[in-house]
Amino acid sequence: MKDQILKWNAGILRVAISILFLTLLIHAAGENLIKNGDFSAALNNVPAEWALNPYGEECEYTLIKGQGPENKNFVRWGAKKLAPGAANGSMLFQTGTAALKAGTAYKMVFQARSSSNMSIIAKIQKTAPYQDTAKKKIDLTQNWEQYELIISASEDMTAYRICFFPTVSGIAELACIEMREDQNLAKPAAKIEPREHTSANGVKWKLWQLTDDDSDDWAPSVDENGNCVWFAGTEHRYWDGSAMRTIPQIQNKLSWHCLGAYISKGKIALREYLGDEKFGIFIFDIKTGKKERILADFPYQPGPRGHKGGGRPLGPDSNDWYSYWISIDGEEIAFCSFDGNDYEIYYWNGKKLQQITDNDFDDYFPVLSKGQISYAQRRGIFKINLWDGKKNIRLTGWSTNAGRLDDDNVQVDHFLDNGRVAFATMYLPNDNFKGYNIALWENGEFKYISKFSFVNLRPVMSGNLIGWSGWGKNNTATSKWQVYIWDGQNIDNLSNNDEVNGFGGVNNGWVAWYGQTARSKEIFLARRAKE
Repeated sequence: MKDQILKWNAGILRVAISILFLTLLIHAAGENLIKNGDFSAALNNVPAEWALNPYGEECEYTLIKGQGPENKNFVRWGAKKLAPGAANGSMLFQTGTAALKAGTAYKMVFQARSSSNMSIIAKIQKTAPYQDTAKKKIDLTQNWEQYELIISASEDMTAYRICFFPTVSGIAELACIEMREDQNLAKPAAKIEPREHTSANGVKWKLWQLTDDDSDDWAPSVDENGNCVWFAGTEHRYWDGSAMRTIPQIQNKLSWHCLGAYISKGKIALREYLGDEKFGIFIFDIKTGKKERILADFPYQPGPRGHKGGGRPLGPDSNDWYSYWISIDGEEIAFCSFDGNDYEIYYWNGKKLQQITDNDFDDYFPVLSKGQISYAQRRGIFKINLWDGKKNIRLTGWSTNAGRLDDDNVQVDHFLDNGRVAFATMYLPNDNFKGYNIALWENGEFKYISKFSFVNLRPVMSGNLIGWSGWGKNNTATSKWQVYIWDGQNIDNLSNNDEVNGFGGVNNGWVAWYGQTARSKEIFLARRAKE
């Protein structure tokens, strides 16, 4: 009898352990935040908790019972014909009720198919105002396949919706939708080990790929210690040497107009749209995770784009920098803002704000270094000026200013480091346009750095190292944008690949850029290997 009791107790213990294990698994996976994601609940053959925005003609919205994956229900929906002028078809959506927590990662999984191999968009959309938090285009096949969407909430979200819609006319089928907190994704990223990389000149570098996801990551800036910040479509993300994190934002509305965060000594300067036609300027400390608003409201005024319109060209991308460019050096900041008449340059020295330009011309793109600021001024065409802490100096003149470098040529892209200015200028051998080259201004003297004959843009500089984006048949056999560096003596193709690359930053031997991969644009960080 005693042995029998022991066997019963052992059996009960095994069952209890099994129940506990299953409970832990369920807890680790998290609660499903999608209501009726299996379409099992319906009223008059219409799925509960879901709604359809029938944006199109000949719309279909049908519940099919027991014929989906694992004999579950599924929904067939779409528009056989888009409405006139419509970019997308009918949207199937559900309003979220469970709050998404800031700093937490979520994963939505679902199964879908289409007899016409069409594409759909899956996204999580913040409401009031409407704004995408996560978005993914999916090319469907004729078979049921599982897809996923990763959501990284940069702020607490209580008003949002889960959306699916076709990108073209057609019918799609959807089943088995779940969204849960993903604790594996929420953990700090594993240490990223560098790989060996060889430049075109045979120089060995250590190369870290900081991102690897489906979103486009670009416009990186790097500080003295290799910390990076970049733009990820609707938010700014940063790398602190151990993990990738997101800077909390008040709201993402008009985030393109706030593009261009810059980092120095672990401090990130950025501007953020506040609503009510105003924006604020912030410093984010990557060590403490605190974001401090340092200046009062400024009037919001959309910045122009493109060479002709005044935007800073990004070079290897159709997306241009907006005029809202912030530069930081330590805890000092330079930026431009609309003064009611035109754009002017402002300088924050950590204690007080000073307007360093006041004229009838647009002044853009300030770069701050050791109390000096370079910027581009437009008087019909762009030229580079330097504020030396007391007065403004023309570095490149207009046609009325004889004797200066390429008087009638455009100079927009520039970078200042310790009194030296690198900039992109038209290259005109024998008065024939050949593109843009990189020039250096130092102690009142100019010299060309690049020697190619097409397009070289977006120079950045630290010490003797100058980097830029270059394109053209003389640059690379594949005629794609590449990352070039000049070490004071030699020019080298650092990226040295067959993909599109765009420059980002140079600082204390660290080089950051973005490069196109098979999935999307990703951020790369490099440092020359020790000999």
